[in-house]
Amino acid sequence: MAAFVAICTFSLTACGDEDDDKPKQGIDGIEINGTNNVVMISSFGWMDIVDFWNGDIKALIDYYGDDYLNENEAFFAFQVIGGDYYSFSWTSPYEPKRGDVISNMNNFILETDIIGQEKEEIEYTYSKGTAKIVDTNVSKEEITIQFDNLKMTYGNKSYTFNGKITFSYVFSELTPMK
Repeated sequence: MAAFVAICTFSLTACGDEDDDKPKQGIDGIEINGTNNVVMISSFGWMDIVDFWNGDIKALIDYYGDDYLNENEAFFAFQVIGGDYYSFSWTSPYEPKRGDVISNMNNFILETDIIGQEKEEIEYTYSKGTAKIVDTNVSKEEITIQFDNLKMTYGNKSYTFNGKITFSYVFSELTPMK
């Protein structure tokens, strides 16, 4: 996952006054565990596994079995002012679209890198709430995700997200498989 994130381009979505912890109009803000944060850097990606394997369907079936289309990787990540980093990923049989409740997708997980804490190599799993794609704008190359009390847990640790983030995303022109 880290390698996949590294090859994706990050886009600057907001720069705000670090003294003001409340998001301003037109700047993406996210509430994490009850604290308002301004999103500084964000990225969104989806990797079509068929394209990744250069369309070799037989090799895909040999490797993944008949469920190879469910192995497409999707992710979004963001960093807030202060440096804390949150990365979500899941698998999906199709490119993300408006109306997708991605918190219900297969293998939906959260990984964090929190400033001042040793990086934990753990995956937080879905507990409750939603992360939903509420808007897609092909002409602006943007995709917007709404968080409604999305809670991700690992043992007794948890993160709860509320708010909306708009990510840059280049929509592909996929052709149906034959």
